[in-house]
Amino acid sequence: MATKLEKVATRLNADMRDKLTEAVREKFEIEVEHYFDIWGSMRLVTTRVDEEPFTAEQHAFIEAYSMGFGDALQIVRESR
Repeated sequence: MATKLEKVATRLNADMRDKLTEAVREKFEIEVEHYFDIWGSMRLVTTRVDEEPFTAEQHAFIEAYSMGFGDALQIVRESR
């Protein structure tokens, strides 16, 4: 049976993509999609659906969001 912290970590991981998609849509009015790059960086990669490059502002927003998510997940993992 999963502990409460494991459940929190799983929920954070599961909801992050949807929340990031909503935040980018709301702030920049663009659609994004995500995939996990198992052959390269071993990280979640976010791209624009229209295949245009991100602006510097959009990239900075997504990077900050991702870093915040990573920090939150690390806090949960260290609390075990």
